[in-house]
Amino acid sequence: MATTTFRRLLQYVPAEDRSIAVRAAVEDAKKGSTADITAALDLLAEHTDEAAKQSLILHLHELLDCGKLPAGLGLSGELLAELVQYAAAGLHDAVYHMQRMPGAVLEVQMEQLRLEFGKSTQPPDLTLSSYQSVRIISLLHFVKSMNRADVSKTVYDQVFAAALVLIGSADRTIATAARDVLARQITSTLVEGSDTGTMLWPCLQSLLSNSNDPFYQALAFSLWLCCASANYSALSTWMCPAYWCILQEGLKLGDAERRKQCLAILRQSVLWNAGYSSPCSIAGVENMMARDFRLLVEQYERFCTVFETILLGRYLNQVIATEPDLDLLSSPISLVGRQWLYVLLDASLNSKIQDSNRRFIGNWIMHVQLRPDDISKGGTRAEIQSKDASAFMRLFRNSFLPWATQGSLFTSTLKREHDVLRCKHGIRLAEYIEVLLTDTDYCSTILDIILDLILNRRGGNFAYASVYLLQGVAHASEKVQPAGFSQQALLKIAEISTWAALPEVARDFVYVRCLKLCNDARPKGVAVEGDVSPAGLARAAAQWDKLRAELTTYTQADRSPRLAAMWSAAPSRRDQLERAGLGECAQLRQILDAKDSLHPETVLAQIEQIWNDAEYLEYPKELIMQLPYLILHSNLLALADASGDIKSMLAKRIGDLRKLSETRVYLFPPLLCAIRNIGLMGHYLSDLIDLEDLILQYAERLPEPTIDMRLEDATAVLLQSVEPGMTARFSYEYYFGYREMYGVAALLDLVSRLGNSSCTLPIFEQLLHRWAKQKAPVPSVSPWKRALQLQLMLLTCEQTLSQINAVEALQKLHYVLSIEPLPRYRYLLSWIIARIYLKERTLRPRILIELSTKDHHSNPKYLASLLKIGVMVAKTEETDAEFAFKLACAFVPLAASSKVVIRHEAQWQMPRLMDYAKERSWSQITDNAAFVALDEYIRSLERFELPPLERQLDRFDPAKDHTMTNLVEGAWYGLDSTEVALCSREDFLTLWEDDVKQGHSWPAPCIPLGEPISVLAQQQEPEPLSETVDGSKQKSPPPATGEPRALQTKGTAYLASGLSHSTSPSPQRRKELIVIASLVDNPHNLGGLSRVAEIFGASELHLQNANVTSNKDFTAVSVSSHNHLPIHQLSASAIMEYLAVKKSEGWSVVGIEQTDRSLLLGSEECRLPEKIVLVLGSEREGIPAVVLGSCDFLVEIRQEGVTRSLNVQTAAAVVLFEFGRQHSKEG
Repeated sequence: MATTTFRRLLQYVPAEDRSIAVRAAVEDAKKGSTADITAALDLLAEHTDEAAKQSLILHLHELLDCGKLPAGLGLSGELLAELVQYAAAGLHDAVYHMQRMPGAVLEVQMEQLRLEFGKSTQPPDLTLSSYQSVRIISLLHFVKSMNRADVSKTVYDQVFAAALVLIGSADRTIATAARDVLARQITSTLVEGSDTGTMLWPCLQSLLSNSNDPFYQALAFSLWLCCASANYSALSTWMCPAYWCILQEGLKLGDAERRKQCLAILRQSVLWNAGYSSPCSIAGVENMMARDFRLLVEQYERFCTVFETILLGRYLNQVIATEPDLDLLSSPISLVGRQWLYVLLDASLNSKIQDSNRRFIGNWIMHVQLRPDDISKGGTRAEIQSKDASAFMRLFRNSFLPWATQGSLFTSTLKREHDVLRCKHGIRLAEYIEVLLTDTDYCSTILDIILDLILNRRGGNFAYASVYLLQGVAHASEKVQPAGFSQQALLKIAEISTWAALPEVARDFVYVRCLKLCNDARPKGVAVEGDVSPAGLARAAAQWDKLRAELTTYTQADRSPRLAAMWSAAPSRRDQLERAGLGECAQLRQILDAKDSLHPETVLAQIEQIWNDAEYLEYPKELIMQLPYLILHSNLLALADASGDIKSMLAKRIGDLRKLSETRVYLFPPLLCAIRNIGLMGHYLSDLIDLEDLILQYAERLPEPTIDMRLEDATAVLLQSVEPGMTARFSYEYYFGYREMYGVAALLDLVSRLGNSSCTLPIFEQLLHRWAKQKAPVPSVSPWKRALQLQLMLLTCEQTLSQINAVEALQKLHYVLSIEPLPRYRYLLSWIIARIYLKERTLRPRILIELSTKDHHSNPKYLASLLKIGVMVAKTEETDAEFAFKLACAFVPLAASSKVVIRHEAQWQMPRLMDYAKERSWSQITDNAAFVALDEYIRSLERFELPPLERQLDRFDPAKDHTMTNLVEGAWYGLDSTEVALCSREDFLTLWEDDVKQGHSWPAPCIPLGEPISVLAQQQEPEPLSETVDGSKQKSPPPATGEPRALQTKGTAYLASGLSHSTSPSPQRRKELIVIASLVDNPHNLGGLSRVAEIFGASELHLQNANVTSNKDFTAVSVSSHNHLPIHQLSASAIMEYLAVKKSEGWSVVGIEQTDRSLLLGSEECRLPEKIVLVLGSEREGIPAVVLGSCDFLVEIRQEGVTRSLNVQTAAAVVLFEFGRQHSKEG
């Protein structure tokens, strides 16, 4: 239109003046606007004037150079080509200028581009002036929009080459603009048919390999992704080993964005190969021509999905769900190269990944016993296997071993099994090492990696990691024979044996294990004198022979030093001082035993000297274990009565020993034994030891073994297995003496023999007072409550019944029983109460009075416990038929109680009472038709013949079961899993044997030891097992602790009393609350959403498919909620339209999502409107971005744990509850 207008105007201008008019228009254009330039261009198109044209072009050049060239000029044809050529030349000049700048290492030739960063690890400092930068950026923006048809191939190649150089500019704006030019040319096929591809890949390699700046690496990866996505024709020439290696490094070391780019490139590269007539080699895949490409693409897609799940998603439950995919990737049928699997595992074990996911991956590696393939002979396969093996070694050395040797993995997996403490992680690690060293062709390399790790990390390596690594090496040696180990490896093992900076048992294990390995490698029949092995190996073999000779002849149980590693070594200065202290301690005890020439001043000085030596040596174990017997020696205490100095010194040292025993559990048994001995001798200890306070303190908190002690315990088990015939003596007791259970037995035995001591009654009263001052509701597990307190309460109660106020004590005990939720505590409380009733016959009617209550709802568990106590008391010899008859009468209404706990307990106890009535010939009960009918009916129930385990565990006869054995290791410990037994019957037998050896004769205990307890048979219905990733079987969680399992299903007759007189339920007003769950697809979750939406009064629920309500997974969770809630169908694609309609009607749209603009639910800022549409996101992706944009505001739920999100139905329930709370009538 404009051209036609100017043509008509020029017709009115004389021909000789038209050039003047055009030149004038051009001059005006130089000073005018975009419209003036456009007009000048149109005039030139109608009337050619070379001078005016050149003048306008020069003006356009100036505008282009300073970045002011207007957009929308409509340049085309010759003029556009000229400007593009000018821009290309300008970029060429800029590159040439940059090449000549100081420090530049770029060399550019237009026929062939070569880009090198040399030895520099950073892009060259190509600093330009402000004008130069603006000009280059302007030129790049201009050429980015050019079309292939407008200019020649030479110009395009020139622009491409210049952009390749400028992408490495220190000016990041220029680098970004250059990247955009390259991406434009690649994605618009502007470079098809050119040789630019051979220039682009070296440029990308240089940026990726030689630059540590993430910015330039990001430019390179984004450009690489453009090429892969556009099926860039030159891609086939790039797929060399370096191509795949860079991708693997990006996946292994990159951040989330880099990994996403690498995965996208990998996907496109594999697809490109699948559609290419001559496929290129993919790393780790041999004979590409013979591959099923459909299956190949599927498996690489699966690999990418697994990588995304583990490294990008990071939800533990989803990571665990990838186990079958990991199994496939590691299997021989996998088409995905092993190197890719190792990249995935390497990245997953990075310390920046959360511990739970790292633990899963590490355990999976050990579970499947991942190892490199055996070596094939010749061909491509052997080359691939060699690369795979190298990748495996890097994974094993750099990622797996650093993870597997973390101390937390060992300390968190210490479990006691059959009274033996084992480290699950250490055992799994040793088994894996054994497999690697026996089932692969790379055992020598793997062994060197393991031994180098131990040697190079002596100072910082977790000591017990070395123990289990050596255990795996040793087990492997038994299969392949140490002679198969290289001499260099054996020398390393010999060097490791000299490692002294280890805990005691660990040091002995390393010493003995290494010596045995070196000895086993010695040629058979060669004596040490004739051994021509290197000096280190010969010395180790000689030490083994000496150790074996000493173990064979050694019979004394009390050897010093105890460390086998020190037997053949010269004692250190510290060792000499410790031995001297032990000698002085033994000498002083002999003097005290003889009672000869006991001078208080001399004895005081000697004890202080021994203590000071122990303190100087930081309380060495063997010495401080002897101090309790010295300081609490009976003759020394007698001497203290006459010497105030000795008395004050002893009081202080006894307190010091108690403090030391809190962190040194091996001191606890000798200290308690010494205190028990003195206490039972009748010595007056109040000035030295507050026995009451001591017992109460230990009742609340016993010394516990430290993590180091537990690891030493587990290591002792390994040490005993090194050479069973010789090293079996190296038990825990060998190093540390009696276990802490022996000390607990001494404590209980002491209390059981106190009799009418002045501290017995106060101990009972204080223990009872603390339990009785609890307020309901009482937590199941409390930091201060222990079964030991109730055990001590029982023992002191037995000895003080004649002194206590039985009525008051029973009142408190009944109260505690009524509020206590934990089964094992209720069992012990019932035991104490039954014992009081057993001895106080006049108080028994209280049981009948409380059982006659009509209120079964306020505390049904308490009434159920009284039923048990009633039967306990009825079964004693002192009980008469009248009490039993009244008890049976009380059972009849209780057996029909509306409370299931009471009803079931009465039904369980009735047959037991009937059996005892038959034994005692109580005809009042056995001849009563009602009692007989009830008894027969209960016995006919199926569950009566097969009682659940908890019913067998909580049985108690107050006479027969009243034994110390039942008290410390009775079956009642199985009622819940909050505590383990603190000692055993064997500990008491050992304690009493020691008393006999020492000639002690103590008062009889208040409770007999009793017979050993037979182990109850397991349930006929085995508990389900769950398979863990490490292959071990674990029991599923036990049922919730509480009352025993029921005999029958819950009755419904009692519901009649709660029915409304109205024949129809009153209508409930639903809230103005709509729930949109169209993005959720799991039927379980949808069933849960139906349930919570109905419970919290939502007005309607929208689902993607309303037919899901008939799905059994849906109804299993929803129960009948969907019958009481309007459910509508709303497809995910229609959500936006629906939200728009509801917003026009005055509803507010609220989404549950964690974003930067989310409000914290429950905060003052988060006030939910009265009419809301609540949008829930999908389980995996959440709410899509387009829907988030339609939400009026977003809410998120406060979290304090480390789990990243809640299940969708749980999150919805929290928000629905908060909505109801904010808009309830009460609010």
